[in-house]
Amino acid sequence: MVCPKCNKTNPDHSVRCAYCGQFFGENAPKPVDTSWKKEYRGTGKRVAGIIVGSVLLSTVFPLNLLFAASQFAVTPGTTANTVLGVIFALITAAALIVGALLLILSIVKLKKDKAFNAELTKRHEEDIKAEKEALEQQKLMQEQRNAMIRANQQPQTAFNAGTVGKMLFELNGTLSTLQVYEDRVLHIAKTTARSYVAGKFFNGTKEYFYEDLTNVQFREATKVFNGYLQFDYPGAVNISNSGFGGSGGNYNNENSFVFDVNVRAGAVLLPGEDPVNAANRVVSNAYRYIHDRIMEEKKAKRGGNVVVQQTGVSSAADELKKYSELLASGAITQEEYNEIKKKYL
Repeated sequence: MVCPKCNKTNPDHSVRCAYCGQFFGENAPKPVDTSWKKEYRGTGKRVAGIIVGSVLLSTVFPLNLLFAASQFAVTPGTTANTVLGVIFALITAAALIVGALLLILSIVKLKKDKAFNAELTKRHEEDIKAEKEALEQQKLMQEQRNAMIRANQQPQTAFNAGTVGKMLFELNGTLSTLQVYEDRVLHIAKTTARSYVAGKFFNGTKEYFYEDLTNVQFREATKVFNGYLQFDYPGAVNISNSGFGGSGGNYNNENSFVFDVNVRAGAVLLPGEDPVNAANRVVSNAYRYIHDRIMEEKKAKRGGNVVVQQTGVSSAADELKKYSELLASGAITQEEYNEIKKKYL
């Protein structure tokens, strides 16, 4: 996306230019609408008619009346004087009639045109007022939404119903959207032709609770390949031995969130930052939070379950069986299991 103001290249779907601050799309300032002025009714013809009518009545009419009277007043009268008197009399009558009609009609039409133009201006001002009120309403709704987010009261939707706390991250992937909350992660498949070809069209929404996850994998994007986050949990089939370079399964797996430079979703670039690096920076922030939450849940499980019983061989065997199950599920590592095993043996 090229900024129309500074001609700098920005990632697609950017809201604002990272170089000059120019807003894009719906956020861009709209040009002033002057097309309504074309409907204005011109008053020049009406004013000209009033002037012509006034001249006919104030100048042509009295002069011709004077000339006609002077011709009829000649003594003794002649045929030529009589003819001239009749001509001037007709011109006087025509000037009176035409001037009066032109003056009256021009004044009446001028009043109508002015009233129409005033009504047109009033309607336009009302449209501007309504548009400002709509913008103020949108701004108020956005402020209320921001206040709800700050108060950890994320608006409930069909996707995030039941989540605890506010939404911390929302990432725009190539095939899906990832929403990170304080208690879980929502992986929402996109209903696009691209997701259909990739086999994720009908995946819907998947929930990953931190307490159920065993690990999260993160691969950074490059200028050639997309990056991904992949979620691991007991029973998940995350194949990674197919495709180019042995990583096709990671990209195509239903537990993988694949992303490119558009994952930033309006986040601005840092000065001199490459778009790919910016995308990795945004995703890595979410990855670190998810990874830390998984580790916290693991520590909580180990802290609640590591209880050494000194009640005999059978009790020690039972406890070791429990920890072997935790090892198999991935809740604890092999090193941690060996340490616990030493305590019982």
